[in-house]
Amino acid sequence: MSTIFKKSLFSFVLIIFFSQLFFISSLATDSIKGKWDGELRDNRIRVEMEIRSRKFQDRWDVTLSIPYNEIDKLDESRRSRISFEWKRDAGTFFFEGRRRGDDAYGDFEFVANKDFLREMEKLGFDDVSIDKLFSMAIHDVEMDFIKELVKLDYDRLSPDKFIELKIHGVIVDYAREMKTLKLDGFNVNRLVEMKIHGVKPEWAREVCESNLVDLSAKKLIEMKIHGVSSDFVKEMKASQWEDLTVDNMIRLKIHGVDPEYVKELRALNWDRLTLDKLVEMKIHGVSTDFVRKVKAAGWEGLTPDNVIKLKIHGVSSEFVEDMRTLDWDRLDLEKVVELKIHGISSDYAKEMKAIKWDRFTPDQLIKMKIHGVKPDYARKMKALNLADLTIDKLVEMKIHGVSPEYAKMVIDSGIKRVTCDRIIEFKIHGIDFN
Repeated sequence: MSTIFKKSLFSFVLIIFFSQLFFISSLATDSIKGKWDGELRDNRIRVEMEIRSRKFQDRWDVTLSIPYNEIDKLDESRRSRISFEWKRDAGTFFFEGRRRGDDAYGDFEFVANKDFLREMEKLGFDDVSIDKLFSMAIHDVEMDFIKELVKLDYDRLSPDKFIELKIHGVIVDYAREMKTLKLDGFNVNRLVEMKIHGVKPEWAREVCESNLVDLSAKKLIEMKIHGVSSDFVKEMKASQWEDLTVDNMIRLKIHGVDPEYVKELRALNWDRLTLDKLVEMKIHGVSTDFVRKVKAAGWEGLTPDNVIKLKIHGVSSEFVEDMRTLDWDRLDLEKVVELKIHGISSDYAKEMKAIKWDRFTPDQLIKMKIHGVKPDYARKMKALNLADLTIDKLVEMKIHGVSPEYAKMVIDSGIKRVTCDRIIEFKIHGIDFN
């Protein structure tokens, strides 16, 4: 057997030994002692207790405010001394010490209530340690509270769980009402989560009555976290969506889709409008006013995808309407988006269209924009009355650096049959007409 193995085995045996010794010592003791200091003010005693022991990992502090009406045997008869008791179901705190004016300090002892321990054993909670009893006393875990929760047949009940329930303000009536909802996955841990997140029985009952097929305790909590009201659920249910689930309801709420928004969009008689598309439209800032204006511009076959694409690329309803009024050949919403992508403004499109080309398409407008053809350049070239000038030739001349002044010099040079191609050729070969 190796030395390392022997040492490891020895260490393990020591751990087991001291664990058992500590367990036996914990069972043997029925009190906790420590120091306290406090302040007597406004019909209350503010107490800070400090416990130093292995059981509480060397040091444990607790601060609380005890009303006078909960204090027994308060003795202030001696000017510099004070003593009092604070009774809880799990045990009693005995305080003794010295007093200077409103300040006091001294020793305390917490003594477990053996009747409480016996009742706990009857309920099936054996070997409740003194530290657990101390915590149960601090958080006022009463025997009636424990018995009522046991009657409600909650799983996973323990002293720690009773303390946790008390810390979060769970009362018996709340536990009873939430249990009656019979939600899938409901247990004492979910009960605590519900209380933490402000789930009220009235709200929970109204949501349950909406008969959402995938509703569970976990999903009910998620709905509360994301602010899904019972009215929101009712109104969305009234819209008669086929795929209305709790997850969809939460998604709609997260992205700010309200019933009014849904109602207005459905009233526009969309094809292929789904809850996913509703969320997508809201994410991209598609308002019902935007949709209404785009539809009013007379576009056929308008779909949610079209509208989302327009919004993504910053196409305003005014731009859509302007493009429509220019009476283009073969203009659809895809092409409107393309015009916007290439930085074409309504003014640019109107100015180019006003030059009156024989054939003018959105694709040609895009081509001119890409190659930097400005309206002033196009107008000056058009004014030269070149017989073969088209938009394609205009773009070609721009590409080769032909200015209106250069083209005019070629025309004025006396060369017969001047065409766009010949002007481009002269420019390419650097022929100077000055």
